[in-house]
Amino acid sequence: MAADLHIHSSASDGSCTPEQIVDMARSLGIRTISIADHDSVEGVERALGYGLRKQIEVIPSVELSSESEMGDFHFIGYFVDHKNISLQRHLAELREKRLVRAGKIVDKLTDFSIDLDFDQILADSQGGSVGRVHLARELIRKGYAQSVGDAFARYLSKESRFYVPKFISEPEEVISILIRANSVPVLAHPGLLGSEDKIRFLAEKGVRGIEVYYPKHDPWLTSRYAQIAEELGLVKTGGSDFHGPGSQDNESLGSVLISDQLVEELRQEHKRLSKLLLHHYYG
Repeated sequence: MAADLHIHSSASDGSCTPEQIVDMARSLGIRTISIADHDSVEGVERALGYGLRKQIEVIPSVELSSESEMGDFHFIGYFVDHKNISLQRHLAELREKRLVRAGKIVDKLTDFSIDLDFDQILADSQGGSVGRVHLARELIRKGYAQSVGDAFARYLSKESRFYVPKFISEPEEVISILIRANSVPVLAHPGLLGSEDKIRFLAEKGVRGIEVYYPKHDPWLTSRYAQIAEELGLVKTGGSDFHGPGSQDNESLGSVLISDQLVEELRQEHKRLSKLLLHHYYG
């Protein structure tokens, strides 16, 4: 059996519900999945309960980003305590900042006679974390774009006049939040960083894994990141980064899988970190 450990649901910028994802995984013969929504754990509880009934292991996870002067980093916290108070506080702050950012983008679009319904954007987010993909869907509904990719290219990319930068969050802060929430912090899609030195820097700051297996990693990159993981003593993870039908990249669930052995190594790393966390607070 195999696992897909990078999946997004409708609790953030995915188009499928947690229950639909579990059913899809089951139909594909995938027995272990991780729903790692952006800045949200709203789908975790639903996925855990439904996965239990369907005999699918769901690893509770969350994907947090850090946009600082060093670059834009994404981290997935595996086996996260999704009810952790400090994590919940951080996520609430992120949701508010995302909402403000979305409003600023809508205001910029309005200045150019691009009229969007902000209430519809909020409804589309289903109470989860509002992101640019929700703006993209509204742009499509209003006829300003043909697809999510088209909406990003014309209105929502960093190169667009309508772009609003994300809030600054240092990588050390994000890694610390994930560790305190009893998760294994893993650097997502390192191939998008363009620098191996950044991986080594993040490992020194507490990152405990690398997403080696990823749709945009060619065989050479995959091999190289596996080598770096071995050199630095980091666990190796991977997944499809599935967002559902109509997404910008349109990757299929299960298009990238990792072995049960790598899942077990991730599980053992979580147990090790949990012991260290307990010793830190109660030792």
